[in-house]
Amino acid sequence: MSAQSHQQRTVFWAMMIILLGLLLLLNNLDVIKIGKIIRDYWPVLIILLGVYLILKRERFSTDHGFGGDKDLICESTQAIYSNVFGDLRVSIRTANFESGKINNTFGDIVLDLEKLDITSGEKILDVHGVFGDVKISSNRELPVYIHASITAGDIKLFERKVDGFSKEMIHKSENYDTADKKLKIIVSQVFGDIKVW
Repeated sequence: MSAQSHQQRTVFWAMMIILLGLLLLLNNLDVIKIGKIIRDYWPVLIILLGVYLILKRERFSTDHGFGGDKDLICESTQAIYSNVFGDLRVSIRTANFESGKINNTFGDIVLDLEKLDITSGEKILDVHGVFGDVKISSNRELPVYIHASITAGDIKLFERKVDGFSKEMIHKSENYDTADKKLKIIVSQVFGDIKVW
């Protein structure tokens, strides 16, 4: 990441913290009403974003485990990846996928499953995020069962969409029950959107 884009991201997050703090102040002064759920969770978000800005400074690198954007290609039977800060982009390109666990705390999760295949049976992929979006491009030829849940945000599974607080959605391919090879995706996100296409 260039110094200029790093500075732009820092300014963006600093502005978000100021905006959220202002909203909370106005709520506490009874100028506006945010609502009980948002009021209970936004202070935690502000604290975590402040920690993010401190840890995201240039002196920390990905070697120290504090994150940074990651672009990964998985060609093994298991896809197990986690990240704390930054986007996590994983392309799973295996013909005999067995299982996977993908986690990210601050940042997007972007999964390319278009070249993922299974030899036989039902395989499970768990995807969990806290702050950010989850975007999954699927292999349209492989039958899938998707269970998606969010605390606050939108869920879009192919052509169907739901939004709000504490929502979940299930998608099941027509031939899923009878297919001899199939993929079950369990995806959850606390704050952000889930999109599968």
